[in-house]
Formats: sequence, structure tokens, C-alpha cells
Amino acid sequence: MTFVLAAFVSGAMFLLVTGGRPASLSDRVGLYLLVPNRTESENRVAARGVAAPWLPAAIGGGLIGALAAQGDLFLAGGGRSVPALVIVGAVGGYFVWSVRRTNAQQRKARRFQLELPVVSDAIALHVVAGDSVSSALARVAAQMHGVAIEEIRAVLALVNRGEGLAEALLEASRVTAHKDGRRLYDLLGHAHESGGRLATMLSELAVDLRAGIERGLSAEGGKRAVAAYGPVLALMVPTALLFLLYPTLLGLRELTGTQ
Repeated sequence: MTFVLAAFVSGAMFLLVTGGRPASLSDRVGLYLLVPNRTESENRVAARGVAAPWLPAAIGGGLIGALAAQGDLFLAGGGRSVPALVIVGAVGGYFVWSVRRTNAQQRKARRFQLELPVVSDAIALHVVAGDSVSSALARVAAQMHGVAIEEIRAVLALVNRGEGLAEALLEASRVTAHKDGRRLYDLLGHAHESGGRLATMLSELAVDLRAGIERGLSAEGGKRAVAAYGPVLALMVPTALLFLLYPTLLGLRELTGTQ
């Protein structure tokens, strides 16, 4: 019975921490395609939240530890291991939540980095068409979706509440999901206050961002290659050295024995 209760609580805590069913394939692909004119319910932006609060995860881990102790699953003497297993379970639940939050933040930053060149080009097109910075941002926010668009909508929400566009862009630069977003927001804020060739600068920024993504992919490919071939080389090199050195060592041993 204890096994059943522990499994039930573990499943419930997993659903609580993960936040329900995973995103469908169309939702995941749509994040990178930036499909326009979709409803907000259809656009399940992956950055809608990093994770559930840590407290339910810690409580759930502690409850699982208590169930394990009461059932005497691991240690002799039922009841004596309750405090230790409750603490271990709570710490484990918090650790799982922390890891999931970190992974969610990294995925959000990665999606933001991939979307940013497309968003920069879209803003540049509206600026070339004669729109101001605020109008271009509003049009892009209405036509596209994604992590970067959510940040732009947050900027527009601050403007609608009466805050200046330059201040809203500065706030977005401080809390952006990726460091490359600061370049976009600083550029937009500078163009809004002092003017300049915004469309050209946005296009150059998009080219630079794509080059950065390409360099990142190349570096990631190199790391994966090392991770894939590293264990193989770690096994092959000592084995090859053993086969090469063994005849020499055997010959030296025979010479030493004859003497």
C-alpha cells in the first residue's frame, strides 16, 4: 500500500511541477516559425512561466520521504527514519524544482536568441515603411508571437500605463531573457530619443545576431563531437598502448630473467 501511495504522490508532484501536459509539436515548431494571426490560446509561449513555486515541490518531496519511512522501505525500525527521510525528500523536491527552473530559463533564452534576428528584421521593415518606433513595435507585436514578442508586449504595456518608451525599453533591457536583447532595446531607445538610421542599424544587428547563432551552433557541434568521441578515445588509447608496449615489456622481462 505504501508503494502505491508513494507512486501516486510522486506522479501528482510531477504534474504539479511540470505544469500539466507538454506542448504539442505544432506549438513547438510555431515558436520558431513565428506564425502570425494566431489567438493567444493557440500560442502557448514556452516562456509563460519558469516553473511551479518551490514550496509545493519541497512539501511533496517531504511527503514522499514520510511515506517511505512509514513503510520502512529502506531502513530497519519503522518510524525512526521519518525525520531524516522527510528532510531528504524536501531537499530533493527543491532540487528537482531548481533544476527544472534553470532548464526552463535556458530554453527560454535559447528561443529568444533564435527569434531575435527575425524580430529585428520585422521592425526594420515597418520603420522603412514610415512607422515610428512605438508604431513598429505595436505592429510587430500584433502580427507575431514568441518569447521576444512577449517582451515587446510587456514594453508596450508599460507605455500604455503612462511610462515613457525609452524608460520601458531600458526596463526590458534589464530583465531580458538573453543578453542579445539588450542590444536591440538599447538601439531602439537610442533611435527613439535621438533618431538615426534605425532601419539600417536593425538590419546590421540582425546579420550580426545570425552570425552569432551560427558561431554558437558550430561551437555546440564541436562540444557534442568531443562528448561523443571522448569515451571512445579514452578506451581505445590505453588499449592500443597496452598492445604496443606489451611485447616490449615481455622482451625486457625475458632479458632480465636470463641474466
